[in-house]
Amino acid sequence: MDLPNLHQETSYNVMDVMTPDDEEFNGRLLHQSALWDNAELLEDLLRGDQLSILNSQDSCGRTPLHAASTTENSTCLRILLQAGADPNIHCGPRGDCKKSSGHWLQTTRRS
Repeated sequence: MDLPNLHQETSYNVMDVMTPDDEEFNGRLLHQSALWDNAELLEDLLRGDQLSILNSQDSCGRTPLHAASTTENSTCLRILLQAGADPNIHCGPRGDCKKSSGHWLQTTRRS
């Protein structure tokens, strides 16, 4: 999977300040490991109790798959999809993602 322009196309900002809600958010480690391309940690988390919150949304409505789709590395995308992540979830009302992660996946498959 080629992801050369994905980071520029999405509005998920790595430097976004976490809200107090996000600090206590159960899915925080999943989101961060996907965002920072930490495939080893992501796999470890999904082997444990984090699998039950695979499609968790942060305070902006973003899922771990949204986070992974902002990088140029497809490893975390593959891990999340194989674990059962839903690519059709759109960001919530406060989220600034304009499309579902499924849209990003379709775009990259054409490249």
